[in-house]
Amino acid sequence: MTNDKLLLLLKEKEIALQQPDVRKDMHQLGTILHDDFLEIGRSGKIYNKSDMMAELKHEEPIRFWSEDYKIKLISDGIALLTYVSSVISDNGNYDNHIRRSSLWIHTDKGWRIIFHQGTPVKR
Repeated sequence: MTNDKLLLLLKEKEIALQQPDVRKDMHQLGTILHDDFLEIGRSGKIYNKSDMMAELKHEEPIRFWSEDYKIKLISDGIALLTYVSSVISDNGNYDNHIRRSSLWIHTDKGWRIIFHQGTPVKR
């Protein structure tokens, strides 16, 4: 798979993870998050897969905007995806800008996210 095609595929998966219906669907989340998933949230809190699924199950719907996706192939079957996201407020403002990085690994079940970190940025 070319880097361009992989970028499109992983970007699509990241955008899916930003959708309220996916964030609440434990089956869909289970097919995207690797069993060894780990996240360091923007607050610095660390989440594993079960923590994240429990957190998202009760989350109020959030509207996200994301842009500036870039990919770096680390090795065969491992890719680093970076981008910037914002939360779209009720009044249409883009708030809570976060620079995000996700480590994706190719498994026998397809590409799964194994690590994610978000760092607040000013824009």
